[in-house]
Amino acid sequence: MYSSGSVAVSSKNLKKGGDGKIISGVFGDIGHTIEQTNNIFSFIELSLRYYATGDLKYYFQLVGHENMSTSWCFYCGLGPSEWHLEKEEFDETVDEECVRPWTVERICAAWVQKVNATRVLKPSEIRGMVNEPIWKFIEVCNYLFPVLHVEIGLVNDLLSALYEWVDERVEPISTEEQSLRNAMILALLQYQNSQRIFETFKLEEQIQCTEWKLERATYRKQVTALNRK
Repeated sequence: MYSSGSVAVSSKNLKKGGDGKIISGVFGDIGHTIEQTNNIFSFIELSLRYYATGDLKYYFQLVGHENMSTSWCFYCGLGPSEWHLEKEEFDETVDEECVRPWTVERICAAWVQKVNATRVLKPSEIRGMVNEPIWKFIEVCNYLFPVLHVEIGLVNDLLSALYEWVDERVEPISTEEQSLRNAMILALLQYQNSQRIFETFKLEEQIQCTEWKLERATYRKQVTALNRK
């Protein structure tokens, strides 16, 4: 039995579930046994709803859409090519099924369809589905909107647009400078990728590296001994 203040909670009677119901405790004096408390006081039924908070990448992993945070909407099945459509074109071309909000039931059904498919489904057919949802007890609508990360993304977009406007209207840059900028960005991405590969190598091949170092030290001692002769 867990007690806090004048509330005693019996672990025997604590029932959890994703249905929004929980038998949480009883009111009583601290010191009563579970049997005494159950006989004297009545239980109180409380509502319990699960919510999740985090960044979009974390959200997409939980619902089975790994690495799709930049390709598809988290709350429905729309993709980037559809986000930028004008209203008239959007109404004419986009299927109503794509606009329907995701639910755990719909995601699980899409996963079953993907597993049982006799052909490779197109991206437009699976809408970012990669795996089965990890947390099926939290509805998609209960994932709190990540305000901070969205604000960061919007500010980055605004800054990029401002820099592009300055380059085109205020201080135009030459084609050569633009090419150098692009080359620098590609070089930076390649450097970051090389760093990731190196870190992975250190983690996975650490034992082998240690053996190589010991072997190298042994060879150096042998070479030094032969040179002295």
